[in-house]
Amino acid sequence: MLKKILIGLVVLVVLVIAAAFALPFFLPVDTIKQELQAQVKQATGRDLVIDGDFEVSLLPEAVLKAGDVRFQNAAGGSRADMMTLKELRVHVALLPLLSREVEVQEFVLDKPDILLEVDKNGRPNWAFGSAGKTGDAGVAAKPSSAGGTNEALQALRLGDVRIVDGRLEYRDARSGAAETVDKLNVTLALPGLDDPFSADGSATWHQQALSLTLGVQKPRALMQGNATDVTVKVSGEPLTLAYGGTLDAGKGSAAGQLDLSVPSVRGLAEWVGSPLQIQGDKVLNALKLSGKVAASPGQAAISGLTLSLDDINATGDLTAKLGANVPTVQGKLAVDALNLNPYLEAFGSTDAPGAGGKAAAPSAASNQWSDEPIDFSALRAVNADLMLAVGSLQAKDIKIGKSQVHAVLQGGKLDLNLSEMALYDGNGKLQLNVDASGKTPTVKSTFSLASLQAEPFLTDAAKLDWLSGTAAMEMSVTTRGNSQKALANALNGSGKMTFLDGAVRGTNLAALLRGLSTLKLDPSSWETSKTDFAELSGTFTIKDGVLTNKDLALLSQLLRVSGQGTVGIGARNIDYTAQPKAVASLQGQGGAADVGGLPVSVHVHGGWNDPQTDYSLGQGDLTELAKDPKALVSSLSNLGAIKDPKALADQLGGSAGGGVLDALKSLGGTASPTGTTGTTGGATGTGTSSPIDSLKQLVPGTSGTTEGTTTGTDSGTPTTEPSSPTDSLKKLFGR
Repeated sequence: MLKKILIGLVVLVVLVIAAAFALPFFLPVDTIKQELQAQVKQATGRDLVIDGDFEVSLLPEAVLKAGDVRFQNAAGGSRADMMTLKELRVHVALLPLLSREVEVQEFVLDKPDILLEVDKNGRPNWAFGSAGKTGDAGVAAKPSSAGGTNEALQALRLGDVRIVDGRLEYRDARSGAAETVDKLNVTLALPGLDDPFSADGSATWHQQALSLTLGVQKPRALMQGNATDVTVKVSGEPLTLAYGGTLDAGKGSAAGQLDLSVPSVRGLAEWVGSPLQIQGDKVLNALKLSGKVAASPGQAAISGLTLSLDDINATGDLTAKLGANVPTVQGKLAVDALNLNPYLEAFGSTDAPGAGGKAAAPSAASNQWSDEPIDFSALRAVNADLMLAVGSLQAKDIKIGKSQVHAVLQGGKLDLNLSEMALYDGNGKLQLNVDASGKTPTVKSTFSLASLQAEPFLTDAAKLDWLSGTAAMEMSVTTRGNSQKALANALNGSGKMTFLDGAVRGTNLAALLRGLSTLKLDPSSWETSKTDFAELSGTFTIKDGVLTNKDLALLSQLLRVSGQGTVGIGARNIDYTAQPKAVASLQGQGGAADVGGLPVSVHVHGGWNDPQTDYSLGQGDLTELAKDPKALVSSLSNLGAIKDPKALADQLGGSAGGGVLDALKSLGGTASPTGTTGTTGGATGTGTSSPIDSLKQLVPGTSGTTEGTTTGTDSGTPTTEPSSPTDSLKKLFGR
């Protein structure tokens, strides 16, 4: 628009001056006035009306003054006059006039009101056409000739041209755009049409004062529709813009160096009439941009771009195609570090399953997904094909390293491909497709992760700090909906995962099983520690927002864990049961999962924010059994394996040197394959008991008899002493 305004203004000034002085001099004032009006009519096809005083003097210099001047607008224009003037003052050097050369020493437009407009057919009102008719004043208008208007234009020189307190208005009937520049004060200098033209001035636009400078190397080339070098600088509180390069008036194109500095992008947007709906003042502040630009009708490109916005620094190339209803942006950018959090906060965007958008976060009180509609309109507002290389990226608490992103957006359909993604000492790939072209958006995503450190990733991504290890994962999901809740409940897909050399925090299953093997159960020992593993793997399916896993397998030395259950992604709850078993195998990764063991269960259930954990042995609650030794004995006997001491020993992991034998050694006992014996002063007495009785002896108050070791006395009479827990365990396993 600035280019159109400047070109129109220069052409108008030149035409008026040329018409005013391409006439015979030494004529009566009224005749000169009529001839001037006729010449303007001949050159432009429009009327020049002078309603005020009209003065012409030749000595000591040629001076022309005209008051209340009006210049007719194009036919069909929005108002009658294209320009009005309070006063026109022209001082012309006298001697050059004798040789029919126009050397204007001063040209002053006092309080001009200029209208530049484009009609519905795209025709600007500064495109002049010849009327080819006789002027109304009764004086014949002389046609152009070698000695006429064109010759005057060829010899035109402007010494000092000023616009004082002017007003410039621009209207476009096609788009309805309308802009006004007030308090326009400009000084122009044009030694000749083949000499550099300069303009310096100031103006007020949208209540902000701006200073303006313009330079045109060859004005004649510009007027004839050719190319020439130009410089433009606009500076003020909202921005500083500088351009130096070529301008081709015929093609309407430009190419050169562009530099832009904006103290506040938010302030600039508000100034131009398009305020941004964002929260706070942390983002879209200082902007600096520089690069080589190439602009033509409907298209603009910038190469060698360097850009800084807030704390973001980027380089690359961009092209924007603006001719269609929806603009298209193409290019490549390299960004050193990109922290999206301030922008997500400013634009009100939060996590949503499967896609990003503008929506509220789940309520802390309800712990449910939001029903508030997500605004996908941005995906339909622009088309794009962008390659982005990022040194580091942070979104929420998730931290991503060096990554390569290719985003294609067309007609509301987004295809996002992360071909390279460094993530928590591992790497990953992501393919995301969002189709917002219809009434209900759909989302499809596939991603894979390898060598990922699970604990920091899960902590940052989902606030889950109870699982560690080196992870690998593959997942493919689809969903549809206009809100977080709809997207979560419509989620479908499948995947698999593997964790190596890690731990599950919050439950020490090994401690739990050791407690069982020694019958010393302390819930605090297994509820406040962790379970180490060599391998944890499983597959899952997702249907209507519910994730189901049936084959969880945890392998470690002396421990196997299987699990199955569901995770309600839509409902934000969990119902999952894990079954740990102590085993005699020392093999971890690659070890057999199907081995014998005591049937202990760990049940996790409830909401995501406050899940509950229950422990059971057989059908009994293990935490409660630990508080009641009698109930523990009863529960163990009800398992049935107690009837076979060897089988129980196998289940407790003792038959191959695990669990129980270690417990016996810790108690100071020794294993005997034939039973428990005592010494009787050189004689031997043998006592036997059932496994149930042996268990009862471990628990005070559960046995009605007393067994022990018979020893000799000074009198030779054998006596019986109570047996120790070691003796009872030995009897329990018949050793």
